[in-house]
Amino acid sequence: RDYEFTGQTRTGRVVKLLLSAVDVAFDRRHYIVVSGMDITGRKQAEEKLKKSEAMLARAQEIAHIGHWERDIPSQKVLWSDETYRIFGFKPQECEISEPLFLEHIHPDDQKLVKKNIRDAIESGRSLDDEFRIVRSDGVIRWIRGKGEVTTAEDGTPVQLFGTILDITERKEAENQLRESEEKYRILVERADDGIILVQDAVMKYVNPRMAELLGTTVEEITGSPIADYIDPIDVEKVTGR
Repeated sequence: RDYEFTGQTRTGRVVKLLLSAVDVAFDRRHYIVVSGMDITGRKQAEEKLKKSEAMLARAQEIAHIGHWERDIPSQKVLWSDETYRIFGFKPQECEISEPLFLEHIHPDDQKLVKKNIRDAIESGRSLDDEFRIVRSDGVIRWIRGKGEVTTAEDGTPVQLFGTILDITERKEAENQLRESEEKYRILVERADDGIILVQDAVMKYVNPRMAELLGTTVEEITGSPIADYIDPIDVEKVTGR
């Protein structure tokens, strides 16, 4: 049997020891043979690794970014705790497989995700995609997935490793911005007042009402110097040139 315990040398140094005990029968008597090994370095390395893994898990949870890996020959898939959370699962609550992963990709994005994974494995190119997932609770989230292919010495792909980041808030903000810009565009185009956007004395945007006031069309006037439509007497007053 093996036992681990903490010991202390005569100099006061604390050491971790691994003792192995074996029962031995000899000359009708029973003995216990004990061998020992100093595993202080190994235990320190294990503690550092545990601390590093805990810090990584905490960092992923704070940043809402997870990592994953897929062994290509065996098709075995591993997720970090945060990846489970992003998909709506409790950490390590179920075994992950490619079919289970694809099951939680939004139906409209499944074809693209499958194609990109297949292309990455076949060509060795990196993955960098944005797609929707359907969490285990039915909530739809936007994800950015990035990945790299690892190959064997002969070039055979053996592993996919990557990260996923929940970008739902960013996508929602982008959609809101687009909707706001569209509403503003409609408002400006239908305005009763003429409106011009000028940059470097060039008309970058002209609404239909302004084009009408100037007796031209939006297509014709857009991109023209504003001075072309101002009386020469007033050019300096308007443009400052």
